[in-house]
Amino acid sequence: MKKTDKGFRAIPGVGIKTQEDLQALGYTTVESLRGQDPEMIYLQDCARRGFMIDRCQLYVYRAAVYYADTERPEPEKLKWWYWKDKPYPPVESGQPVRVRTLDKGLPYKELIMRADAPLCGADLPPEGFRFKTYAPGDEVHWAQIESSVGEFDTAKAAEAYFMEHYAPRSEKLAQRLFFALDAQGRYAGTCNAWDDGENTRATLHWVAVRPEYQGKGIARALVARALYAFAQAGEAPVYLHTQTWSHGAIRLYRKLGFEVVRQPDFSPKACRDFEAALEVLQTVLPPAEYADLAAHVI
Repeated sequence: MKKTDKGFRAIPGVGIKTQEDLQALGYTTVESLRGQDPEMIYLQDCARRGFMIDRCQLYVYRAAVYYADTERPEPEKLKWWYWKDKPYPPVESGQPVRVRTLDKGLPYKELIMRADAPLCGADLPPEGFRFKTYAPGDEVHWAQIESSVGEFDTAKAAEAYFMEHYAPRSEKLAQRLFFALDAQGRYAGTCNAWDDGENTRATLHWVAVRPEYQGKGIARALVARALYAFAQAGEAPVYLHTQTWSHGAIRLYRKLGFEVVRQPDFSPKACRDFEAALEVLQTVLPPAEYADLAAHVI
């Protein structure tokens, strides 16, 4: 089948309503669907609505992504019901869904955190998952993970960032960029045991777990894996840059031994923000955890 220029409407089952749904999620063209994960699009749509929508919509998104990814799509595979019997994560329509992404409703204030002796713990993934390091082509998975939690507006933008900032250092990527995969080989999360750009400070980068895999201990395991890599290389202390939108991650970092840095020896702007950041965090963190964080400013 030769593609037409009708955009989303060329796909059987994609009507005006689905086109509007895709646009609300940031997918404005067929091209923007290329390389996307239809299950992730479905979960993003559920999160936008606040409940799990009918599984048929999942099949429509699968057909749409197939159309975007395929040069000459087979007509039968453009029908949403073709995908009905394909395996998908079990969901129940109407059930509440919580997708933890960046909390962009808060004022954005930056923080630098540092761990002089981080609690890296065991170098083990959660049960049912495994770790792997970067291999060529994994930039696509990295981009999908990071965009799924709101770090980038689209996977395409995330991949462009990766190619500019990380791809030139492919040898280090193969040693320091970690992924967590489930038993079926699906990419669930990522974390990077990196540096500050000048190769002078150990720096934790881009911790992210896809929404459908959150709550399983993957983020903690990935951070522990990265901290283990730093420890094996004799690199300490370990720094990280974060912000108030990631207050859930800040709670994790504190539990692993990270403290807020007030001195501008790493990122002057972020360090200038620390008092304002603490004020914001006081409004969202449990009181005991906020008190602990505020007591560990160095």
